[in-house]
Amino acid sequence: MFTVDGPCQVDAAGCAMSPNYPDRYSPNQDCTIQVFNPENKSVVVEQFSTEMLYDVMWFNGRVYAGTSSPHGLVPTEAIQWSTDEDTEDTGWKICPGPVGQQVTSIGGLDPEEGAAGPEDDDETATTSRASQQSTAASSYSAGEVDLEEKSSEGSSNFIFKVGLATVAFCLAGVLCLRLRRRKDSREEYGTRYGRSYAMDNL
Repeated sequence: MFTVDGPCQVDAAGCAMSPNYPDRYSPNQDCTIQVFNPENKSVVVEQFSTEMLYDVMWFNGRVYAGTSSPHGLVPTEAIQWSTDEDTEDTGWKICPGPVGQQVTSIGGLDPEEGAAGPEDDDETATTSRASQQSTAASSYSAGEVDLEEKSSEGSSNFIFKVGLATVAFCLAGVLCLRLRRRKDSREEYGTRYGRSYAMDNL
């Protein structure tokens, strides 16, 4: 299934390995693993430990490094391996596995962004989109309820303020009316007292 160009190795069981495996690989190494897979076999990863982001395996157009491996995937093109100038690790060993892809999510690193980014199949992607839409709908509904509560609270506050202002206005009116009546009563009393005093002294 595998043939190698470069320092990588293939053992008697047909497993491909990083240079020097199970010892540490060396810096500044490159190799290509050619794949002949008419039976559409997946791979079984027995070991995978490399320097994250710098000592990488390209498998079906995606980058694998660190402990993220292509376990359970069906190789469809040549596998590439390269290391930088420092920080070596124990490397990897991949063997022919059962026929057919055994996983629904492809791990690895995005070769353009250099960050982890799983690539889902159609069913997984549909489920993910449905979950996101459901979450968005729930958030939107929660937002509507929150707005309604705030609107109701605002209306209640407005009515309370109007009622309070009305009561204050009425109390002020009553107070003014009573003061005015008291003033009129005093003036009337003074007028009557003056008239009575005048009549007594005629």
